[in-house]
Amino acid sequence: MAVIPYEISCGVLIHVFCQKIQDNEGWDSEYVSKGTQQTFLIGLLKMLKKTNSTWHEFVDTIKSFCWEDLYNSFLKEVELLETEDDILDVFKSLEELVIDQSSSIKLSTQNTPIKRTSVIGLFLRKLVLKFKKLTFEKIHLLFMDYVKYKQLSNPFEETKQSLEDSERSMDLSCVDENTTSDVSLIENESKENQPSPVKIIPKIIENQKTQNNLSSREGVYQFIEENVIMLENNSHNVMKPNQLQLKLNEIQRSHWHIPDVYYLSFLNYLRVSEFNKASKMLSLYFDQKNFQNQGTNADPSEQENHQSMFKRFRYGALNHGIMHYQHGNYAQAMTVLKEAVSIAQETNDELCLKHAIFWIHVVKEETNRLDNKDLESRCCELIKEI
Repeated sequence: MAVIPYEISCGVLIHVFCQKIQDNEGWDSEYVSKGTQQTFLIGLLKMLKKTNSTWHEFVDTIKSFCWEDLYNSFLKEVELLETEDDILDVFKSLEELVIDQSSSIKLSTQNTPIKRTSVIGLFLRKLVLKFKKLTFEKIHLLFMDYVKYKQLSNPFEETKQSLEDSERSMDLSCVDENTTSDVSLIENESKENQPSPVKIIPKIIENQKTQNNLSSREGVYQFIEENVIMLENNSHNVMKPNQLQLKLNEIQRSHWHIPDVYYLSFLNYLRVSEFNKASKMLSLYFDQKNFQNQGTNADPSEQENHQSMFKRFRYGALNHGIMHYQHGNYAQAMTVLKEAVSIAQETNDELCLKHAIFWIHVVKEETNRLDNKDLESRCCELIKEI
């Protein structure tokens, strides 16, 4: 998964917090009380546990557990993030916090420093590692998303937008084609139950909010993650196949560079047995997926670079083979899985090789079972003829 603006905000908060502790000689000083220490640490852990929130929610939450000096310093630090270089400086500082184990920063009364294996340390390491994988173009997109993240969550802008939507919802002549079905439904309900016109407003505002969420990268990632989980667990809350695919087609036009969109399309086509389209989406997913430099080694060897270069081919073949098997195309499954074995052997990928060999064994067992069943049925027919 890519870095999202919410994680940047958490990183900036940790960075500012560490600066404050360093400037005031650690937790053992009289800078903050023990109760304030405990409140802050519990609040910070809850923030790191969350996956996302709006900027307005983020600010309101940290205000409840940060002391005033830290809270104001955080807001000032965020205002200084005006260019991509400022984002780079923040992540450089976060990396130094994790690497420098001799740091005098203390997180508790037991004088425990930030460790690589602590909750905060693990969060920072994962965040820095994900950021290092980004190209300059993606860093630029991330910065633009962060700017938009703060603007969309501005309380004044949200109130202004809600008022505009409210006025728009009351004038049915201004409603565009996309909201016609919603308005028609509300009109029918009005004739039967005669509800107050105020009930028209939340439905249109909710649609507008959903549209805004999908206009940002973090909103798209959250949408994909939620729907993938529901599809993989056969949830009844997932959208209908045609509705979900229309939404995915819309996302692909504006976020074509996000490979997970194609993976979700792959799952969506599978549930309606659109085998050819599912196969195409799976291929597009592996074509778009970036397998370069996914290891923890900052300076990969020539062998690791070679493995990364061909990773999409061997794992693409492996997943296609599994898909063919699950749809009963055993001959095609065997062919593709053997190709995965061949590429895995050439690149010395033991993990992929083990998976491919396992599935070849599964396909052979299923083929033999069907052959034996067919042989038994033929024998029964011959016995009847005798």
